[in-house]
Amino acid sequence: MQKLLLSILCLMAFSGCSLKNSAVLIKEHTVNTKVVENKKANIQTNLSIKIEPLMTSNIYNTNHMWYKKGSLFSYFAYNQWVIPPIELISQNIESELIKHNIYSGVLTTSSKANTDLTLEIEVVDFYQEFNEQGSHAIMQIKVNLILNDGSKLLKTKNFYFVQQCPTNNPNGGVKTFEILFGLFSNDLINMLNI
Repeated sequence: MQKLLLSILCLMAFSGCSLKNSAVLIKEHTVNTKVVENKKANIQTNLSIKIEPLMTSNIYNTNHMWYKKGSLFSYFAYNQWVIPPIELISQNIESELIKHNIYSGVLTTSSKANTDLTLEIEVVDFYQEFNEQGSHAIMQIKVNLILNDGSKLLKTKNFYFVQQCPTNNPNGGVKTFEILFGLFSNDLINMLNI
């Protein structure tokens, strides 16, 4: 009886290993935000800023890499972001603000400290579009800069970028989003210089 039980357990263990090895691998992507060199800001203020949690539709709050082809809006089955796009964008914005030293303090929403300014960000679009001419990366982000004393809106801007991808696959989209991140970072720093 023990030999039968041992034989069944061994068979289950070996068959489980072979099922695990035949699983489909998903390729994960991230964005190298250093592709476009950003200009250093010369302006420094005594103001502090807090980055509010990014607002977006739920689709950009997942690791899926989204694409559009005609009327079909879907995600790549075997490719995904390492972290959701809104986290990629949030980390990029935080590191750029710290690097350029525009403000005396840059805080994220986890901080309970009061700040002089608040940065509200909404990710509207972040996908790759395929058509007869090839593919394009599309990134649209709305930004509001608010003075916390009286909740006064100081600046608002809608950043919209469309750029041709070098190849018609997810890798081409990733390379193009790296460029768009650099362009967005430069424009955002220029906007935030008070």
